[in-house]
Amino acid sequence: MTSSTPIDDAAELPDVLPVNVLMERRPGVTRWVRYVWQALGVVLGEGPERGRPEVVLERDDYRQVRYGGFEVRFHRDEAADYYHNLTAPAPGCYIVAAVERIDGDEVPRPVLVTLNFDEANAYGDGDRAVYHVPLGPDLYQFVERFVLTHYVPEPKRKRKLKSAREQRGHEDAE
Repeated sequence: MTSSTPIDDAAELPDVLPVNVLMERRPGVTRWVRYVWQALGVVLGEGPERGRPEVVLERDDYRQVRYGGFEVRFHRDEAADYYHNLTAPAPGCYIVAAVERIDGDEVPRPVLVTLNFDEANAYGDGDRAVYHVPLGPDLYQFVERFVLTHYVPEPKRKRKLKSAREQRGHEDAE
């Protein structure tokens, strides 16, 4: 199964964590869509070799698949993005998948796991499917530790408000 990576010392925080992607296939509800795929989650630990998905559960037309060989990469200059992810109403992980046609069905194949909303959104603007899944407790604790270690909030600055005349482009005549 998967093994959790305990982090006891902030000085020993790695920049990369191995993760697995869990996906499920359910029967479609219309005659035009035979199967519907959904991401279930991202879990810490080593898993099957990348490119060799492992069927975890199969019953009739239902299937759960684990994709291994992924890494979540942490960049110190993205600590603010991770902070905003943690403070969002639904902290999450993003799975980017290429959609392939296999035997007439569209099948997503995970290609990237990220915690950065902006990165995931950029892939979603292209031809990739992006799935948002809740951040599991082990991964949440690591991200929280990373943010506490590397995030430095920008100091708030007061803006000088312009008068109505200045906003319209008129100089004060004095």
